[in-house]
Amino acid sequence: MAVDPIARVIAPRFMAAVFSVPLLAALFSAAGVGGAWIIGVKLIGIDDGAFWSQMQASVDVRIDIVNGILKSVVFGVAVGLISVFEGYFAVPTAEGVSTATTRTVVTSSLTVLLLDLVLTVMMFRGLN
Repeated sequence: MAVDPIARVIAPRFMAAVFSVPLLAALFSAAGVGGAWIIGVKLIGIDDGAFWSQMQASVDVRIDIVNGILKSVVFGVAVGLISVFEGYFAVPTAEGVSTATTRTVVTSSLTVLLLDLVLTVMMFRGLN
């Protein structure tokens, strides 16, 4: 049919991973702050102003937010590349797809751990 699989199948899936991982990281960070507010203010009884004042005082834009966004973009690229590579070369059987899925999960998990170590060392090396 003369359809380029790279342009029609792989590229959209890779771009979806690169865009969705930082969005999910931002969503989960916001959920974490919201959960902390519920526990701190509603359940424990901390003053609302004191909570937000301490939150603003303890969050650094470069260290916390920019580094988090950078890490999530790098993780999205890594997981996206591993996923499309394993999917493209998977044997087109049920066993082949399940094997490729298992390899993708294991390789992605170990890659994210290694990249997190490397990025953390690079980002925080000059802070001490």
